[in-house]
Amino acid sequence: MSALIQIRGLTKTYGEGANAVHALEHVDLDINAGEVTMLMGPSGSGKTTLLSIMGGILSATKGSVQIAGREVVGMKPKALSKLRLQEIGFVFQGFNLFPALSVQENVEIGLELQGIRDRGAAAKLLEQVGLADKLRAKPADLSGGQKQRVAIARALAGNPPIVLADEPTAALDSTSGKLVIELLSGLAREQGRAVVVVTHDPRVLPYARRIIHIADGRIESEKEAA
Repeated sequence: MSALIQIRGLTKTYGEGANAVHALEHVDLDINAGEVTMLMGPSGSGKTTLLSIMGGILSATKGSVQIAGREVVGMKPKALSKLRLQEIGFVFQGFNLFPALSVQENVEIGLELQGIRDRGAAAKLLEQVGLADKLRAKPADLSGGQKQRVAIARALAGNPPIVLADEPTAALDSTSGKLVIELLSGLAREQGRAVVVVTHDPRVLPYARRIIHIADGRIESEKEAA
């Protein structure tokens, strides 16, 4: 397996001196192509902070973070923004769709950020997530699971090798959640992407290649699926 994200000695601290809070301490972790990695832990454990650093949204206080072979600690904002755009697709619990736009238009926004102006490309992405019949629908016309699949289609604009998902099934019923996690799993196992999922949802665990438990800003355990 090739590591698309390599983290060594990662520490994230907020504040200074006696008021310092260590959100993450001395984290070492590889995220591999072709795998689904689940990050689990109680609220405040640091898992979402870790995901944000993997995505280049937050910066590390200390340590090394390499994304697709490039060191991002200390990287200039413009270069980091370009790296995120090219290498990473983000999926969030809240979908983050534009309510006034159609499903197809929401995906087209992701493509336009990549410099791609092709309505056919948006339609192909939506077909990939099973929504070829919903191109003209508005988000309000969709179920929660369908909205999340639109968000995944948008995340795949530009064909990123890394997909980071923060609680993607938390707001979904069991049937919709299963469809979404099966889709994310397929991105790793069938397309060779590195997929990282922050979750509290035990229903998604059978789809993991690795399960990382985080507590108090440190990796408490790491388990590989049989």
